[in-house]
Amino acid sequence: MNDIQLTGTVFNVKEFNSRKTFRLGFYNGKNAKGEFNTSGYIDVKTTSKTSVEVNLTDRTKVAVKGFLACDYWEHQGKKYSQLNIVASSVEPDYSKPVKQNDDWGEPVISDGIPF
Repeated sequence: MNDIQLTGTVFNVKEFNSRKTFRLGFYNGKNAKGEFNTSGYIDVKTTSKTSVEVNLTDRTKVAVKGFLACDYWEHQGKKYSQLNIVASSVEPDYSKPVKQNDDWGEPVISDGIPF
């Protein structure tokens, strides 16, 4: 089974023939020593059947579900490949921890993502 679920931040949104592509930046937190784990990005492609429930603009926090696919191409005699996510759904990221604001009693979104 080739399923993936990833949350992150949207960057570099492009649209072509009513299909969108974007980069999904992700953050892996800190290790036991308090050092940052490796963070990165992966390209995401939507299809005509992708359920997109959020306005895809730069710096939007989303949750992507889909499967991994690899693109292959050749340029000037050299072969290249790139791993992508083909999205089946793109939704708002509701996984951010929420804490209570002591002054007003209203919830405050705590966002520890550095980008």
